[in-house]
Amino acid sequence: MLFRSDAGVLTRELQVSVAAVNDAPTIDAPSTLACVEDVSVAVGSLVVADVDAAESFSGLVEASLAVGNGTLTLGSTTGLHVLEGGLEGQGATLRFRGAVSAVNGALDGLEYLGAAEWSGDDAIVLNVSDLGNVGDGGVLTATATIAVRVAALNDAPTIELPQIGRASCRERV
Repeated sequence: MLFRSDAGVLTRELQVSVAAVNDAPTIDAPSTLACVEDVSVAVGSLVVADVDAAESFSGLVEASLAVGNGTLTLGSTTGLHVLEGGLEGQGATLRFRGAVSAVNGALDGLEYLGAAEWSGDDAIVLNVSDLGNVGDGGVLTATATIAVRVAALNDAPTIELPQIGRASCRERV
C-alpha cells in the first residue's frame, strides 16, 4: 500500500520473508607439519567453526581424521561421541560427533606419531560435516589437508647374536 502524508512524504509497507540457509562449516588448519620419526608431535592451531550449529536442535557436528602412515591421538574426548577410533580417541582413522566446542577441545591437543621406524611424506585429512543442521542446503562439509614431513632419525647400529642353547661336554678317560 502507498500512503501520502501531509508533509509530502510517501511511505510504503512491505512484508519480507527470510528463509534460513545452511552455512558450511569452516576449518582453520596449518598447511604443514614437520617432525622426526618415532617422536610424537602436537598438530596445533586446528579449529573448526559452524556459525549455525548452535541454532540447530542437536547443535552437533561430525569430524573425521585420517592419516596414512601413523597414529593420531585426540587431546580430549570429553563431550564427544566417538564413532571410530576407540573410546580413547586414538588410531589412524578417527570419527566423532560433538558440539563445536567439544570438537575443538579434541583438536586442540591433537598429536601425530608416524609409524615405527618410518620416515617420509604423510598427510592428515580432516573432514567436518554440519549434519545438515539448519536451513536449506542439506548437509555441508569442509575439508583440510595438512602435509606432514617425517624426517629420518639416525638410529644406532645393533647386533643380534643367535641364542646358544645349553652345551654339554664329556671328558674321555
